[in-house]
Amino acid sequence: MNTFVRLNFTHCIEIEQMSAERVKKTPILIIVLGFLTVLEPIAKDIYLPAFEDIADKLNTHISPISYTLSSFFIGLSARQLMLFYAGVFWP
Repeated sequence: MNTFVRLNFTHCIEIEQMSAERVKKTPILIIVLGFLTVLEPIAKDIYLPAFEDIADKLNTHISPISYTLSSFFIGLSARQLMLFYAGVFWP
């Protein structure tokens, strides 16, 4: 019975050490996630009104430019998936 109590106590100490390490990583993670969250609306607000200007400068129609918007959203969804899996499997 003493061995069982000792194992539980050791396990609790390991959990406390792990949470202390996570607290040290938290400010950097918050800054990175905040930057990634702000990046999407700013990019859309700058990019969408400039569609006609981009098409004029490249001497093309707007439809090929819209493919770049599709790839932008595919990249954003890939980022969301990576962040999801990073959050699930973060040590």
